Amino acid sequence: MDTRPAAHFLRIGRPLPKELIGYQHSTLDQGNRLGLGPLGVRVGDLPEWIAGCRAVHISPGDYLSHLSLPPHLHEVGVPRVTLDPSMMYMDPAFRSELPAIVKGLEAFLPSLMEARAYYRQERLSEWEMAEAFSAMGCPLVVIKCGARGQIVLEAGTGRRWSVPAYPARVVDVTGAGDAYCGGFLVGLHSTGDPLEAALMGSVSASLVIEGTGALFALESLPDLAQARLQSMRRSVGRA
Repeated sequence: MDTRPAAHFLRIGRPLPKELIGYQHSTLDQGNRLGLGPLGVRVGDLPEWIAGCRAVHISPGDYLSHLSLPPHLHEVGVPRVTLDPSMMYMDPAFRSELPAIVKGLEAFLPSLMEARAYYRQERLSEWEMAEAFSAMGCPLVVIKCGARGQIVLEAGTGRRWSVPAYPARVVDVTGAGDAYCGGFLVGLHSTGDPLEAALMGSVSASLVIEGTGALFALESLPDLAQARLQSMRRSVGRA
């Protein structure tokens, strides 16, 4: 949706909002090594209260933002930082730069498309890519595989899980990855269990894709998320 909104709204059977006519996608310049794009986040942009947070997730953004924000968050006392990379720097040309972003994160959460783009010269398997990312200095790696679910690797123990996507009725996948990452972070912070975090991420994504609009998931039935979580716990496989 972010790169071709007209095609996206046609696909889901909704009119293109007039505000998106002529829209240029938000990933422009995210791979720039020399400066930030118009949506780039600087350390000075962060509010002072973020120092009191126990966990922070960084969504896809500029390369320089992703390079500078995690060390600063750790410096001000945030113990747990997770990050979803931008497609614009998940490229072999950033082979020497990416480890500086990944090292020190609690979890690195690329999509399968991003992982394959970064390792396209080596043609690694999904688990080999997860292991390679983990070797950069990150205890948890999650590769989001869309409708196939996710794979989760815990570096310290070698444990790994294949977590299916919840079988939701798909209306609009916009925001599914962000919802997954948010659910994962909440699960990881509240339980300390990577598998439980992955299950909560999958449930979060399932609620978002069944409708359209940024606030759709907030209208879910009160016990729906918990019921789906219980169902997901029975469907996990170990790779």
